[in-house]
Amino acid sequence: MRRLLPLALLLVLALPAAAQAADLPLRPKGDRSALGNERLSNERTITRWAHTNLRGGIRSKPSWKSKAVGALRWNTEDGLPEVYLALASHVDHAGGQVWIKIRIPGRPNGRTGWVRQEQLSNLELVETQLTIDRRRLRATLRKRGKVIWRSPIGVGAPGTGTPGGRFWIRERLPNLGGRWVELTDDRLRLGERVILVDPHDVALTTPDQI
Repeated sequence: MRRLLPLALLLVLALPAAAQAADLPLRPKGDRSALGNERLSNERTITRWAHTNLRGGIRSKPSWKSKAVGALRWNTEDGLPEVYLALASHVDHAGGQVWIKIRIPGRPNGRTGWVRQEQLSNLELVETQLTIDRRRLRATLRKRGKVIWRSPIGVGAPGTGTPGGRFWIRERLPNLGGRWVELTDDRLRLGERVILVDPHDVALTTPDQI
């Protein structure tokens, strides 16, 4: 089973018999019982994630008969284990399967789909949310809803700007190019650490902060 050290994840239907995710109860932290019809993440204080355990198709609904909208993969573009956010679970009693709704990496942002529980590794949990303020160029990290870290950041230039939406951190890498970026207003040096979020946008952070 593939494994990656937990990272701070960012945050963010069914067949007629399946309830809408917003109406489902949120699975509590520490609950080790079998999955039911429930939300697995609120993408603020509780976010569950997993790696690929068995490769296979991602379905538009929790059913073998629904359309394929993608496929699980082992690794990211940089060769690290891919990270999938788990949003909700659905029990198909007729088919004898438990399905998990996931966010699908890539563009356009916001795509979701369903996979069988056995296709994913054991679910991990984080309680952190990273908010990127593109206007103020500031990142704010919260744990259990409480601010624990802030830092100036850099975002994409006009034409290749950092998009808005809900994302999650898939990779954390050193800046292998070794090139520093300086903001002309206060000469703040950026670029010692790079975090790659879906769909592969980059945020440069100040030295020794990440």
